Amino acid sequence: AIQVGDGVISGNIVVGRIKKVFRNLSIVELLSAPTFRMSACLENDNFPVIFHGNANSDFTQYSGIAENIVTNLSENRSRKIGKVRLVSSYLSDIFPGGVTIGYINKIDDMYGGMFTKTEVELDANFINTIREVAVLSRLQVK
Repeated sequence: AIQVGDGVISGNIVVGRIKKVFRNLSIVELLSAPTFRMSACLENDNFPVIFHGNANSDFTQYSGIAENIVTNLSENRSRKIGKVRLVSSYLSDIFPGGVTIGYINKIDDMYGGMFTKTEVELDANFINTIREVAVLSRLQVK
């Protein structure tokens, strides 16, 4: 049975999480929602970061934020890193590791510390063309 908190994916892309369940339908909290949070990591790097949605109140902005990215203080304060895929972390209790969340193009060390945050590009076209999703339920161990 579908439960509140179950993950929702389409192909190899995170869509969101089940927010409310009714008899014949469920409401999904999109990963761009400001209340959506999950454990993530940069592709090919298992160091965990925090992803959260970054939508404004009318959901016209489809993006997110990755926080707690380790910075290299010896490098420039802003560096282009190419298009790096942000994926679900293997620490996630809902999503399997390696499922695409979005892409990071640049890391700004605007805070001058060991950790920083950056914007994550989400595919707005993808969310408008979804036709089929899979719901990831937690195993019930008895």
